[in-house]
Amino acid sequence: MTAAGTGPAPKFLFLARHTNDVDHIAPVIWGLLRSGTPASAIRYVATAPEPSLSPDTDPRLLLLAGLGVELETPHACGWRRTLLRWSCATGSRRINRIFRKFLFRKALDTESATKRCIHCVLDIVADMPRGGVIVADHWSGPDAKAVTDAARERGLTSAALPHGFQLHFGFDDEEFGRALRPPDRTPLTALYDWVAYANVWARENEHPGDMSHKLVFGSARFCPEWMKELRALYPHTGRLPEDGRPKVLLILEKGGLTVGGKHYEFLNIDEQFKALDHLAGRRDITLRIKGNARGLSHRQGKMLRPYLRFVVDDAIPTPELVTWADIVVGTCSSVLMDPFVRRKPLLLLRHAARLRMSFDRLGGIRSAEGHRAFIHLLEKLVEEPDGKLYDEKAADVERFFVFGGHPPRDVTEAYARFLTDLAEGGTDNP
Repeated sequence: MTAAGTGPAPKFLFLARHTNDVDHIAPVIWGLLRSGTPASAIRYVATAPEPSLSPDTDPRLLLLAGLGVELETPHACGWRRTLLRWSCATGSRRINRIFRKFLFRKALDTESATKRCIHCVLDIVADMPRGGVIVADHWSGPDAKAVTDAARERGLTSAALPHGFQLHFGFDDEEFGRALRPPDRTPLTALYDWVAYANVWARENEHPGDMSHKLVFGSARFCPEWMKELRALYPHTGRLPEDGRPKVLLILEKGGLTVGGKHYEFLNIDEQFKALDHLAGRRDITLRIKGNARGLSHRQGKMLRPYLRFVVDDAIPTPELVTWADIVVGTCSSVLMDPFVRRKPLLLLRHAARLRMSFDRLGGIRSAEGHRAFIHLLEKLVEEPDGKLYDEKAADVERFFVFGGHPPRDVTEAYARFLTDLAEGGTDNP
């Protein structure tokens, strides 16, 4: 990890702005390294003052740093970086949280920090050799346009990787869907030379644009090869209880979003907590609750107070929790694809989702259509933990979501091959 702008000009510049960008960018960088791209040709830069993007705290980014990739966080430099590193070195999650909150909410001017990030990116772009590739998520807006315009003037290629991972293909509330994707927004193909998607539904939900440059590769995040690496990064450490009872992990998801000043609810929080209350009251299971990575709503936080003894410390990463669990319960979080690809028992609270869930269309898994159905499915799993939960369509679901509809393959290698082809001047549809 270096100070901003001190390393050699990269051939591949990866940009991250949200915590879930690391989910999708880290495995692609890893794939490039495995395919033979030297670490000196790759650079990762955070484009926003977001604490979760800091390499000091994320095992996936620490892995890339250990492999020689240069990782930059221009928003955290000087005394701020020293403070962040000290808080991480203490080993105390509480101290780390307190200092990160102080650093990113009190001591940091967010607007000036963001400008510093963008200036750093533009300086790197100006030094990159022709044939270089700028890689971001589906980032849009004035800052994204400034970067991709600069790349185009420099003779560089820009590519957008999938942003997020959805187990749904739309919203019951059509107004909410329109608010998220206004018809007058700039299409991604007007910003980037190439746009990649995890599956065809994600591509269809975007602005039409130039379909010849909108490609479907699958999910690098849930690529089997990368999942093996993640299990090594997040081993079962013994921090979780083992008392002989079936272990149940509940993924508690934030169920609302404010867009354009209006709040929309896409989960039925009352049903969500009805299931939680049932789980908490059972004496024949060991329950642990993992909150959403981006936090919970104020209402959910208040409703969760009676169940705090079941909530795991956020120092325990979700992949470790999934390894520990015998059964995973949730509604629509992208994390739920992890137990699915491992073929671990997964119970979906379909009745708590105000979404057009993918499993409704694809099949592959039995989900609860009501609270009584949830209890029935749970009891069957507790009694018969090896009982059949997935049907014969499960492999088709995995092929659709993980492999993008292609035959099973190394998805990280497919992305690496695509980006390498772009760097070598490839312009035909890869």
